[in-house]
Amino acid sequence: MLHPVYRLAIDAPQQRVRLGPVAGRAWRTRVVVPRALCVFESLPTTGVAWHERAAFARLQVLRLVPYARTQACAVVKAGRLMLWLWDADEVAAALRAEGLAPQRVRVLPETLLLPLPAADGVVAQRCDGGTDRLQLAGGAILASTWQPEARGAGRAAPDLLPRPWGRDLLAGDGLASPAARLQQAAALGAWGLAFASAAALAYWGGQWQGLSQRLSQAEAGSGDDGVELERLMRLRQAGAADRAWIDRAQALAAGADLEPLLGRLQPVLEAQGLSMREFELRNDDLRITLASGGPGVEIDLPRALAALSALPGLEAVQLRQSSEPQLAAFVMKVPGFRRAAFDRAEDRR
Repeated sequence: MLHPVYRLAIDAPQQRVRLGPVAGRAWRTRVVVPRALCVFESLPTTGVAWHERAAFARLQVLRLVPYARTQACAVVKAGRLMLWLWDADEVAAALRAEGLAPQRVRVLPETLLLPLPAADGVVAQRCDGGTDRLQLAGGAILASTWQPEARGAGRAAPDLLPRPWGRDLLAGDGLASPAARLQQAAALGAWGLAFASAAALAYWGGQWQGLSQRLSQAEAGSGDDGVELERLMRLRQAGAADRAWIDRAQALAAGADLEPLLGRLQPVLEAQGLSMREFELRNDDLRITLASGGPGVEIDLPRALAALSALPGLEAVQLRQSSEPQLAAFVMKVPGFRRAAFDRAEDRR
């Protein structure tokens, strides 16, 4: 069954966003966000593996986050990550006004449904309510500048393609805050680890009790049965090692509070003109890979190291790897941001 396609537009007299149907059908109800309502960003994907693209895109959305609740579309083409971001609350309000559930529609930016020019250089593309000046190179958009049309021009909106020219890496993320999604995933992982460790603790607790009882019986009934005692002692030591593993697993359920941590890092990296390529957090140990603003731009390593070392809550900041002038990996301790995962779940209630 095919579903209708809608386009968001700005109602000039009332200065609000409204929803209107357009020609075409899709496998899922589709809503097109005009270029005028989008924030655009383009970044190189040098050093980002194929399976890391979606995580890299989400990390950049979390770094930018121009609205209280941000929805985004991410496409990789010709070695560039192209991001379109818009106000999720504004879009959701327009959908509910027309009786549509936000979680049941697919939202796409207008640029992704307009023909992508094949020529390199600066190209003017007509959009709904104005012109988008695109800087293209090798089939990828390097920059996009929106120019509204003169009042009263009254040009009709351009026709849309039946399907987008690129695959959205964030198609399943929905109308949600990236920070909330990241923290929710961390909390779910912590709860899963806690339940698994509790089940293991119950099992090995029974084993421990049985072994202790057998050992006590052997010690009381046969003082000269050294072989049996030695075997039981080895089993008891193995049980103690398993219990120590369970304790370590439960300790892993306490992690860093990601939102304040990223909130501290974001302005420092923006001031340096850097973006995060990798973000790996294990207990108090954080490893981040930073990239410069563009090709040919080298990272000022001493300056970046000094800026990270000066952040409150970060300790033992070290440069771990810098194989390319545009990439650098840093490791550090983040004890100032630790918080129990279970406390985070209680706070959200």
